[in-house]
Parts: sequence; structure tokens; C-alpha cells
Amino acid sequence: MTYRVEVVSSIDEDAFLAIYNANKDEIVANSGYEEYERLLLQFKMEGSFVIAGIDNDTNEHVGYASGVVSKINWHLTNIVAKSPAIFMALSGDLMHSIMLENKIAAVHTWCKKDSSMYDTVQASFNRPDLYLADPPVKRDEDFYNIKLHLIVK
Repeated sequence: MTYRVEVVSSIDEDAFLAIYNANKDEIVANSGYEEYERLLLQFKMEGSFVIAGIDNDTNEHVGYASGVVSKINWHLTNIVAKSPAIFMALSGDLMHSIMLENKIAAVHTWCKKDSSMYDTVQASFNRPDLYLADPPVKRDEDFYNIKLHLIVK
């Protein structure tokens, strides 16, 4: 399978529900949102910068990332994907390229400690050729802020 990413003005709620249902346990563990509606609202906030991950063969939306851009920083609030493998496929070159196209130089993430997302972000999305992670900064009992700098090739 191959994918592409696009900036979208809104999410497809049917696709979002399918993504959520396909990977619910992982999404809840990473986001901390046990209530579907609360998570959904994070992707519908006014002024959000939303990227959709799309399957090239089916045109199905298979992931979303949402947050607010301030100057050159994307304050990423949440990411959902149909599977961890799809997330990894989308977070590499595809996301890196679209962020650079949109003049984003760094991504600020909020990660739940002891989650797969925390480990992945701390490891620069497992792409140290594309991202450089700052040390995590504790924000509350469970969540840390990790800033990822985009490496320009």
C-alpha cells in the first residue's frame, strides 16, 4: 500500500469513526480520550491545521493529525491512524514534506508517558534523518511535551 498526505479543511466523520474503531485501544492509550466525542472535537476545532493520510489505491482516509500552527510551530494536539503501521508510514517522509511545504519548522507534541506514541516521538518518529526530538518536559501527572525539530535536507 502507498499513501499520500493532504492538508484538509475538515475531516470525514465516517472515515474518522472507521479509523477509531479499527485502532481504538491504541488511540485511547495514546490520546487519553476514552470518550469518542471528546476526541472527535479535537479534530473539529476552529482554526486547526489538519492533515489527512489517504490510501492511494482506495482514496480512503486512514489517518488524521490535527493541531494549531503558530508562526513556524505546529502544536499537534492529536493523531489517529487505522494502525500503528499506517501511522509510521504517514509520519515519515510524507508528513515531513507537507510540514516543510507549509513552513513548519517544529512540532510540539503532548504525549502520555508510557505510551507507544511517547516512545515513538521520543525516538524522532524513528526517523532521526528527518526529526530531532528535544528531551521531554513534564506538563502534568501523565503528559509530557516533546518538541520535534524538522531537519532540512
